[in-house]
Parts: sequence; structure tokens; C-alpha cells
Amino acid sequence: MNPDIEEEFEFLLMDQEEGTISQEGMERLKVLMKQHPSLRETYVKQQMLHAVSSKIQLETLSLKKLEQRKNIIPFVTWMSAAAAVLVCCFALLMNGNDIAEPIAFSNQPQKVYQVTRDGKRVKTDVFQLGDVIESQNEEMSIYYYGESTIVILKKNSRVVLKDDRGAKQIYLQEGSVICDVDKQPQNKPMVIFTNHAKTTVLGTQFLLSSEPDQTKLQVSEGLVHFEDVHSSKNIEAAAGYKAKTGHEHGIELSQTIYPENVVIDQLVLMDPISETPHFESKLLLDGMVIDRKKMKSDYINILMDANNEQVGGVVFRFDIKDLEGKKVVVINEKDQQKNRGQESLRPFYVIGDGLGDREDKPCKWKVVPGKYKLTLTPYGDRRAALGKPITVNFQVK
Repeated sequence: MNPDIEEEFEFLLMDQEEGTISQEGMERLKVLMKQHPSLRETYVKQQMLHAVSSKIQLETLSLKKLEQRKNIIPFVTWMSAAAAVLVCCFALLMNGNDIAEPIAFSNQPQKVYQVTRDGKRVKTDVFQLGDVIESQNEEMSIYYYGESTIVILKKNSRVVLKDDRGAKQIYLQEGSVICDVDKQPQNKPMVIFTNHAKTTVLGTQFLLSSEPDQTKLQVSEGLVHFEDVHSSKNIEAAAGYKAKTGHEHGIELSQTIYPENVVIDQLVLMDPISETPHFESKLLLDGMVIDRKKMKSDYINILMDANNEQVGGVVFRFDIKDLEGKKVVVINEKDQQKNRGQESLRPFYVIGDGLGDREDKPCKWKVVPGKYKLTLTPYGDRRAALGKPITVNFQVK
């Protein structure tokens, strides 16, 4: 585990024990324990010790009123009380009885965003139902817990996170979002609303823009149900198609002409140790077979070279199966899962970057033998500039 994660957890735990932890700190503590089971075990042990040594009174946690007793309570009774405190405190933290359950987070915990929650402005990197999230002058990403769904807010965009009996809902009030939606539960599709349209998805990749006079959709993968909310006219938009609706309440469907200036020039298999390409040829090509013995090290990252300034970022999906056919999870040295994600800051590294004080330093991941499939979709700074997806298959032996 990343030492920075452990240090952050220790400081949050100290604040929680001293009663000085903020709401954002409690939310972050919950996030860390969900992501790292070992930290949850540490929390349980620490809370038990703290409850016993400090003889925490049950009434201070508003569990229930106890009769005032002047006699010293035997140690066994304190142990029982401590256990009850621990169970209730842990349930309070993990189930969110007094603190709303976070449903999503930013994959850049070093950044804290301005969010409107219950009518108040808060700074946080974890998000709850009802949060109004604004990207302002920089792009930001929202990752949903328990799945690989990503919602990228373009600059100057605003969304509200909602749900309907467990089905995800987003209200796009202004701006544009790029969505890479994981397969959703049966009969619980994800729905995105604007002033003009209702967009329903089960799992796909698309760009949606909300403008004062119209809503635009561009689908790069899968199938999207697009409906005018006023006339109930609707269509199914497949990959390679775009649609729009507006004040006239009709729907126009047309084939996407991908902008020529939003392209990935090349992919490079990088050695993150030396920060140089693994091979002289540099390029990572479709159908390539890679011999691990000829690599500079056992670690890789993949550089998406996009020299054109029109490319504002890349959404990617990394599917890997080992020699036994089992799926492989990519966890980089920043403790980020990188089987699915997006990069919006140059250089575009699939497995992440930004170590120490260097934003361009690539993270490393130990390569495993198996079959690799990398799907990438470039996008531009303008709302309608979503590029054509490309797929690269290669093997490592």
C-alpha cells in the first residue's frame, strides 16, 4: 500500500479519536476503509483499544440514556460497553446514519472541489446524493463506487447527483459531460436529464452537451436511448451516431463525422524506471507480441502520444487476461485502479503519472504474461469534438 495512504489514514484516525475530525475527514476515512480492507481491520482494533482505555460513555454517542451510576463499573462491563460503542460507531461510519453515504469520488484526492451540499458550499473530493458539482475553469472526473463508471465534467459544467430506487440519475444543468458507463444492474439504467432531453444508458460511452436552446448527444460506443422530455419523441442512437433536440421538440439523428484533428498519433510502450521506450521501434501496435525478457524492466506504462493541441484528453479501457484466462486488475504505485479511466493532463499515460513533484513522471505497474486489449477514445476541448475510438490488442509472453 502507498505509504502516503497509510499516513493519511493515521492522521484521520487520530482526529476521529480526539473528536476534531471534520465531515470531509469522516467521509475520506470511510472511503479509505472501503478501498483498503486492511485499514478497516486497523480501525476496528484501534477503536476497541480506545474505547476500553478511555472508558467512553455510551450516552456521549447518543446511543441511549443510561442511568447515572457512581460505582466503578467492572472491567468486563467496560469491555461489553466498548464492544457496543465499537459496533455502533463502526455502523455509524460505514452505513452513514448521521453522515450521508458517499456514492462517488474524484480520482485526484489531492484536489478538493467546491460542492454545494444542503445549500452550503463545502470542499470535498467525495460526493453524495444531492450534491451540486461544478467543474468551473478546469475539467474534473467523477468515479462511482463499486463499478467503473466515469463521468467527466468539461470546463464550466454543472451536474446534480440523484438516484431513483437505486438507479443512478444525473441532472446536467449546464455544460458538457463525457460518460463511460459500466454495465448497469438489470432494470436500473443510468439516466441523465437536461432541460430538453432524457438520456438512458445501460453501459456505453458518449458525450452529452446541454446548451440554452438544445441538447446534443454523440455516441462513441454502445447504444443510447435519447428522448425529448416535452414531446416524448425518442430514438436509439448507436455508436458512430449523434442526435440533438431543442425548442422545437423534434429529434435529429445523423452519422458522426469524426473531427480529423482529434486523434491519437501513436502509442508507446514505456519503461517507467528509465522513463524511456522499452524498444527501439517505440510504437505499440495492434497484434504485437512482446517478449518480457527483451524489456528494459518488468514494469510498464503506455504513453498516448497526441501532438495535436486539439486533443484535450483520452478515455480508456484496459482489459487484461492472464495465461489462465483470469481478469487482471491494474493497480499503480499511487494505489489507483487503472483498468478504466481517463487522462486530461499531458503527457497522457494509461497507468497514471504525477509522482512526487513531477506531473510528467509515469507510474509503474508490473507486467504479467497474458492477452491485452486497450480501447481509447480521444476528445477535444470543444463540446462536440469527441474522436473516433481505437482498439489495440497485444500479447505479453
